[in-house]
Amino acid sequence: MAVKNALRIFIDVIMLILVAVPSVVFKFANIQPTQRGFYCDDESIRYPYHSSTISTTALILVSGFMNIVIISICEIFHYHGVRRKKEATTPEPLIWKIRVNRCFYSICGYIWILGFGLMANQGLTDIGKWTVGRLRPHFIQACDPANKTWINNCNVGQYIEEVICTQPDQKIFNDLRLSFPSGHASLSAYAMVFLAYYIQKRIPRFAYTYLLKNVLQFVCIAMAWFCALSRVMDYKHHPTDVLGGFILGTIVALFTARFLAEGFRNPYTHGSYKRSGDIDRRRNVEAEPSHVDTNSL
Repeated sequence: MAVKNALRIFIDVIMLILVAVPSVVFKFANIQPTQRGFYCDDESIRYPYHSSTISTTALILVSGFMNIVIISICEIFHYHGVRRKKEATTPEPLIWKIRVNRCFYSICGYIWILGFGLMANQGLTDIGKWTVGRLRPHFIQACDPANKTWINNCNVGQYIEEVICTQPDQKIFNDLRLSFPSGHASLSAYAMVFLAYYIQKRIPRFAYTYLLKNVLQFVCIAMAWFCALSRVMDYKHHPTDVLGGFILGTIVALFTARFLAEGFRNPYTHGSYKRSGDIDRRRNVEAEPSHVDTNSL
């Protein structure tokens, strides 16, 4: 069993690395996004540059911190509740001949699933960004074209195939073509919808309040929605970029929670970790004699 668990962890690490490959390749292999032109009278790419209300670092830290804290607290309460009732009937799992606390095992498992979905979501987002190559709303100001005659002498319907930017930083120049879908929207939607799904399945209804878990879910979705809308407010993305990213993140979160995490079923009631009550009920059912209607013989 110890070797089997260790092998499974090793293989899962390889799978996580494979899912992260698209993002790593796009970001570090100097791959250019699709070069698309624009109409000279397009007002949607002439917005001023604005700093981000929510930085990428803040988004990752807050969303990750919330998931880790809530999952950890919830699993600790579940674990001690099961231990207090003495319903655990099998030993803790073995990994490399080391007995691992099942509470810690469950927390790490759910966070691992969260990370796998995060990498998948980011990979799909980056594929969309580099493939579509849509210009950001502040493209003209950040690009600062060398030849601006077409701005003052624009004919309606005139399409600019290529523009030479005076922006010296190639990284910033490439980022101007990565508007669709919004990475902030997809990441915030994924993290918060995943957490809202976890709350629904793992936090019970309390006797003193019926709506506590729903308020927590509302906070999660509201935070994700505000983060997504801030990208339009900061002129970083077009509304359709945000909508596409939010839909993508939601789909990946639901798929991860439903199929990879198996709907967050109680880890103490399936697999090799059974509750004694379930085992006793099963034994009683098997021991009950079958009732035969003698009148029908």
